[in-house]
Amino acid sequence: MTDIRDLQQSFNSGDLLRPGSEPGLTELMTSVARLIDTKTLVLNESSVDLGTTADHVIFVLADGLGSETLSRYAPDGGWLKSHLKQDLLAVFPSTTPVGITTIASGLPPIAHGVNGWWVWLDSVMAPVTVFHNELAQTRQPLSEFYEADRELYSWKSIFESTARSIFYLMPSDIVNSRFSDHAFTNGRKIGYERIDEVAGLIREIVAGARVNGFTYFYTTHPDSIAHKKGLSIEVQRSVIELDEQLDRIQSELDSMNTSYKIILTADHGHLEINPHLSLDLESDITHLLREPPFGDMRVHYWKVIPGAEHTFISLFQAVYGEWFFIIGASEALELELFGSDSYGVAPNFDIGDFVSISKGSAALRFSGFPGHRSFLKMKSHHSGLTDSEMRIPLIIA
Repeated sequence: MTDIRDLQQSFNSGDLLRPGSEPGLTELMTSVARLIDTKTLVLNESSVDLGTTADHVIFVLADGLGSETLSRYAPDGGWLKSHLKQDLLAVFPSTTPVGITTIASGLPPIAHGVNGWWVWLDSVMAPVTVFHNELAQTRQPLSEFYEADRELYSWKSIFESTARSIFYLMPSDIVNSRFSDHAFTNGRKIGYERIDEVAGLIREIVAGARVNGFTYFYTTHPDSIAHKKGLSIEVQRSVIELDEQLDRIQSELDSMNTSYKIILTADHGHLEINPHLSLDLESDITHLLREPPFGDMRVHYWKVIPGAEHTFISLFQAVYGEWFFIIGASEALELELFGSDSYGVAPNFDIGDFVSISKGSAALRFSGFPGHRSFLKMKSHHSGLTDSEMRIPLIIA
């Protein structure tokens, strides 16, 4: 028997947040699409009140700046807290490839198909690492597999069809990645090295596109620091720096003769890891699998050898049951954890036979993928259903 009843009880008690139980990232992007007059496949009639449009709309994505992190570390009276409107829910799994694909497509995970750091693709019969654009186990580039590229990028960007002048500000090391090229199209991509460059860049952008403009600004802070240092003084410093830079951006815009709207949110929050768990290549559980597990640190998808399903459930519960729920893939879909299938189901959406979900702070990683040592050093992560990971801010100025 799976843990479906226990998972539902955790939703009822508030220990975990059920995706879709409150307005979230999908609804926000419905509203952003309307604000910038773009065509979208979004079917959701519900939306988030963003007010009226402006000559220039600036959308800020602060990676990992969950509501709890903001409340804990943003300065009282600072820019972030002064303009906080409400909380939203991240999409599930609460991790960057999933969240940014929803931002770019306006679709929930079930409809765009990106459902973790590692995603299964039938075209290569293997898990792939989305942002690295490579096979998860061998690191072979997906550029060598034409069908894999088509399968992973079957969704369309909502920015394709807007008539606005679009600009994308991203760190230089990712501005021209394969993912960025697909998600952030129909505009000019600008890389930056330091966050203190961004206010000046935005001033230049708005000066050149005073009306009918849209700028997407992505920062890895505080996510990249939280992974390495945990929810520490270093994260506090990064949030304070972000707060100061956003205040600078608004000051620059206030000095210009144009109307603007700044919308800020996050893709997920953070929760420190305790404990770090591993699934080894030679474990009894691995021997029951027909393929490597994929997904993320706090949610995994399992493809089990036919006939071994009951053995797998029992063994998983015995080994990891203290820290993880295990439910059937059909049960996960019935709960609409990945969004409603009324949007349609992406060709590459695959969650295997079973889904495991962390009960809290535990994280699990398959040792057969490169980077396992880095995982053991990681202080904090996300992708689960806790309040810390799922609740994200909506800030409007």
